Amino acid sequence: MTQMPEQQLNWFQTYLKESWNTDANTSATIFITIVIFGLGYFLTGIVASVSNYIERRRIRKIVGYNIESLIKSLKKQASFYSKYHNSLDYGNKGGFAYTSVVIPAITALENVGYQTIYDAYFTGIENLFCDSKKLKSFLLLWRCIVAIPRWQESSQLKVAEHLDVYNSHNQVRNESLGEVQKITDHFITDIKNRTVDKALAQYAYALDKILTEHQSRENAILPDITEFVKVQPLLELNRSQPIVPFVHDLNHHLLTASLAFTNMNNRLNAERQMAIDWYHTFRGHAKMLKIVLIALS
Repeated sequence: MTQMPEQQLNWFQTYLKESWNTDANTSATIFITIVIFGLGYFLTGIVASVSNYIERRRIRKIVGYNIESLIKSLKKQASFYSKYHNSLDYGNKGGFAYTSVVIPAITALENVGYQTIYDAYFTGIENLFCDSKKLKSFLLLWRCIVAIPRWQESSQLKVAEHLDVYNSHNQVRNESLGEVQKITDHFITDIKNRTVDKALAQYAYALDKILTEHQSRENAILPDITEFVKVQPLLELNRSQPIVPFVHDLNHHLLTASLAFTNMNNRLNAERQMAIDWYHTFRGHAKMLKIVLIALS
């Protein structure tokens, strides 16, 4: 075995002498140069392979950490949608509590890049025997990276639209109720200063009873209480007392207020359903990413 390099050198020297007419020293120099070059190339390849392996492992750790962070952010966003759903109530004095979560893991994964992440999981000798489940998990991960920012943007726009439309209906309702207040206050003040017939007196008594009942409620200003304790009873009273001169104008404003309340209520119900849908979307994808994380580990 120890004679192998010497035999190879002798063969190489003989070959060069016969082919190129070189002397023994020149042949030895050429042989040593080739051996050193080959060894250097081999070692460089090994170092590059090890370096690439370390880099792929580093990328996988980064991806794993960011998937864990992404799962936490999705759960947090789902929790905020649950709170938002619960805040969509007339009795909630704090307003509609919508919060959008900042998800830095998405930006981090996008900065790493599709190809870099793919190479980290599907190239190199350590990834030689990857199964289809791992590939599907990688594709699901990237689908989430692309989709989640769109979902957040879409939900933010829908919440803003809901608030604009809801507030618009509420403004119409408040203006109409303001006109109702003017008409009823004027009527009550007017009949106190003059004698009225029995029918009008009965109407005034019934009207005052409805207004007093509404004002005695603890949360009288809430839209649903105003609708069912004041607006609807007044409409019912006016249907039974068509003789009152201002009934037509009063009914117009009452009906406008009632229609605005119906629109507000429909909008609120639709927003509650949307909040539930977004909750399940973010919560469901958090669960799915747990499976993705296990598959890619």
